[in-house]
Amino acid sequence: MNRKLRPILLAGGSGSRLWPLSTRERPKQFIPIFKEFSLFDLSLQRFNNPSLFKKPIIVTSYKYIKYIEESILRTGVEVEKIILEPEAKNTLPAISLAIKLAIIKNPQENFLIAPSDHYMSFNMNFYDACMQAKPQLKSDGLILMGVRPER
Repeated sequence: MNRKLRPILLAGGSGSRLWPLSTRERPKQFIPIFKEFSLFDLSLQRFNNPSLFKKPIIVTSYKYIKYIEESILRTGVEVEKIILEPEAKNTLPAISLAIKLAIIKNPQENFLIAPSDHYMSFNMNFYDACMQAKPQLKSDGLILMGVRPER
């Protein structure tokens, strides 16, 4: 099976976890931690692999559209759609809306839900995990990927 995954990149947040660097106006995923690149930039670049992924859908707040647009220009990554939440309603509504809008266009879509504020030091390991998961994809299935906890 050679079906590609449609990434849904979640880019909201309250900016409280990396205070004082991170603020409500600029949550941690938009702070340029890696020279000029942010965690959001790295997340967006991670999905710029056309052999595995379709163009990502980004779900964010209208407050962060400036950072999203700057990142798209900086990275050169094309996105399918940007969904602007009028107000934060947490993760499940953001994911549900993105999926609902995507399946209108393609009911057979396969999704990969990803936060935009996580750091991965080795994209190849992530790509390998996605390749291993692809044969398991079914129209009514769910595959959960994550890091095995050490403690």
